[in-house]
Amino acid sequence: GPVAVITGSGHARRDRGVPAALALAAPELSVLSIGQLEEDPGASAPFDLWVVTSPAQRDDPCAALRGR
Repeated sequence: GPVAVITGSGHARRDRGVPAALALAAPELSVLSIGQLEEDPGASAPFDLWVVTSPAQRDDPCAALRGR
């Protein structure tokens, strides 16, 4: 039956993510790739569909390393 695999956008990419691996391993499968992005990727998006959302609030990952 149907299976849903939830990944980050990098692993959902059709060109090098899970859909690409599935196409090689089981080309008979029907796969729909959906990416969640912070900006519109334009016509070259590596997904079948995408959802554009507001950027998430993130702390600066380098802040803890400054001043060491």
